[in-house]
Amino acid sequence: FSNEFIHARDQITGEHQFRLSAFLHVLATEMNVAHGFVPDFADEVALFGALHDIGKIGVPDYVLLKPGRFEATDWEVMKTHVELGVALVERMIDELQLHDAPGVRTLQAAVGCHHEYLDGSGYPNGRHGHDIPLAARMVTTADIFDALTHYRPYKRPWRVDDAYDHLSG
Repeated sequence: FSNEFIHARDQITGEHQFRLSAFLHVLATEMNVAHGFVPDFADEVALFGALHDIGKIGVPDYVLLKPGRFEATDWEVMKTHVELGVALVERMIDELQLHDAPGVRTLQAAVGCHHEYLDGSGYPNGRHGHDIPLAARMVTTADIFDALTHYRPYKRPWRVDDAYDHLSG
């Protein structure tokens, strides 16, 4: 069921979510070893971090499935996936009374902050540094790594070493 659900809208996004979950589990496990986070931290980040792009369900096909590079107007429409995702998650939390459910804060952080960057240049709120929840920073890192190392209609995949160097720099 989950495979069909994730691929239902866009195969590239669905495959990205599966890879991201695996990347996040490795990253969170390694961080847990180094920093001693709560026992289920890696599973939680991998599960809920993979849903970071859930708002893309509301992005029109002419943008979501567009081959090639985006025009400025397309990019502005695509960027709305964060706010659409936040609204969807908040509605789900309210309607299903999930306010205190395990992982709900990780889900909110992953969906709402996965395009916020440490230097404040991200969107939708221009958050920076430690104002960005740790889980969201991890999602952003894994998201960028996956985007760099996999084919997109507008670019060829980078070598893993080059992507690592880019993220390390």
